[in-house]
Amino acid sequence: MKTLTIIHSLSAVIILAGLAGSPAGAQQNTNTLAVGAIQPLPVLTEKFVAAGKAMSLRQVVGVMNEQLMDRLNATRKFKIMAGTDLKEIIKAQELANSGNYTLQDPNTAKQFQLAGIKWSLQTTLDDFEDQTERLADKPARTLTTKRTVRLGVTCKLFDTTTGGMLESASQVLNTNSIVETLLEASNNAEATDELLRRVTRDMAEWVAVRVANVAFPVKVLAKTDKMVTLNRGEGSGVAVGQLWNANAPGKELKDPDTGEVLGREEIPVGKIRITEVQPKFSKGEIIGEDLGVDIGAILRLPPPSKAP
Repeated sequence: MKTLTIIHSLSAVIILAGLAGSPAGAQQNTNTLAVGAIQPLPVLTEKFVAAGKAMSLRQVVGVMNEQLMDRLNATRKFKIMAGTDLKEIIKAQELANSGNYTLQDPNTAKQFQLAGIKWSLQTTLDDFEDQTERLADKPARTLTTKRTVRLGVTCKLFDTTTGGMLESASQVLNTNSIVETLLEASNNAEATDELLRRVTRDMAEWVAVRVANVAFPVKVLAKTDKMVTLNRGEGSGVAVGQLWNANAPGKELKDPDTGEVLGREEIPVGKIRITEVQPKFSKGEIIGEDLGVDIGAILRLPPPSKAP
């Protein structure tokens, strides 16, 4: 059984990365990800404390922390690195080197030899509303309850090897439920919990897919005639029926003012419709004209269309 653990602060991530200069960290792990605990904005915390709803805020943060770890792991793109508490890791290393363990055992923790961490994810809860409307129908002896939950987050992805921020993105999700019960049995706690699980899971999945797309873009692994195989499977935001834009990587783009490499130009070469999703890869069909879809082509979902 894999043990997934969390790094709770960017400072701890940088410390861990700094300790990776020894042989254990000599080989760079490009898929290692440290996930910071989701933090509500201080003003949001103050608002819920003043309203006597601090428990509700803690509940949604706790649920989303669990969901985020689950969704990130489901992308199959990251090795989620250790340590709910850096002090506990160091304590375990000190114990392993106390003379009571065989240092030659490869399972014995070595001091100052923590593996390096490539990526760090920090997520802030910046919007949360949980509103309930109730309408009693006494002749019918029923109570209709409408609950609406709004959740907003901002996620930031850092490259710990450079300290630079690679992505900052925000999202707001709204969901609601309408439950009708008898006035004599108007407890809707189960419906409320289900609604919170739904919105937190959807938000966690959005964050996980966004992070995976930045760190490891969807790419073509193989091509046979009009069919292609992609490096994404279940739990990574790829679904049967989706239409993706395929782009060939072009020349490197560099900021003329700072000299920073911004990425590569992407040249449109076709469209691919997803036909099959397996646990670790997907298949798709090239739709319309093929202008050069090949191995290594980068896929991007088109932005959602907006109603006029």
